Amino acid sequence: MLISRTVNPFICVTAILTFFCSAIYGDEVRCKQLMEAGAQAMGRSDYAEAAKAFEAAVKEAKQLGPENLFLGNTLFALGTAYYGQNRFEEAWPLLSQGLAIGENRLGTNNTHVADAMNTLAVMYIACKKYPEAENLLSRALFAQEKIAGKEDPNVARILSNIVEIYYSQGKYLKAKSLCERILLIDEHAFGPNDVHVANDCISYADVLRKMGRQSDAVKYEAKARTIKNHQQ
Repeated sequence: MLISRTVNPFICVTAILTFFCSAIYGDEVRCKQLMEAGAQAMGRSDYAEAAKAFEAAVKEAKQLGPENLFLGNTLFALGTAYYGQNRFEEAWPLLSQGLAIGENRLGTNNTHVADAMNTLAVMYIACKKYPEAENLLSRALFAQEKIAGKEDPNVARILSNIVEIYYSQGKYLKAKSLCERILLIDEHAFGPNDVHVANDCISYADVLRKMGRQSDAVKYEAKARTIKNHQQ
């Protein structure tokens, strides 16, 4: 089975919100309180309650101007809460608008913008909106490589999401190439006996099986088992 290191978008957004609440909003006490309440509700998977808090935060943020960073963050947060409620047609415009404001204010080559791109792409993948997801992941990949270099583990995380798209579309040769790159990155970053490498081997083996390369797949499955047994 293909193993993706795709993050839970709600956990990711909660982490992003925690950062922004502590680092950016300063004296905007009411806004900060609303965002913290929404983040806590997201952490409980209470998306309806989170949406109420974020809707109120958006109203507060709009008073600060149409391009302020707080508005971008609140829109993105509200879109994520709507997504959690399966209110997809309401979620997409908010998520896109929030991301656009973040890009305009922070620049494309920013860690938090790249994380937001990756998070939105994960949501698109879950809804089988592959062209939209691939576009975002390409931009996130370019940004993350600029920020931290091509061997950064977060680059591998983005690549794993692109692999998921290619796998779902039956583009196994493209998926294979990226799996090999992910494996090299993680071996260099974590060492050859790390659980990340084991999971990479399982994903790579699954792609190889889809390509009819059964004997090669067996080798990587065996390597994954060896690593996981070593971890125990």
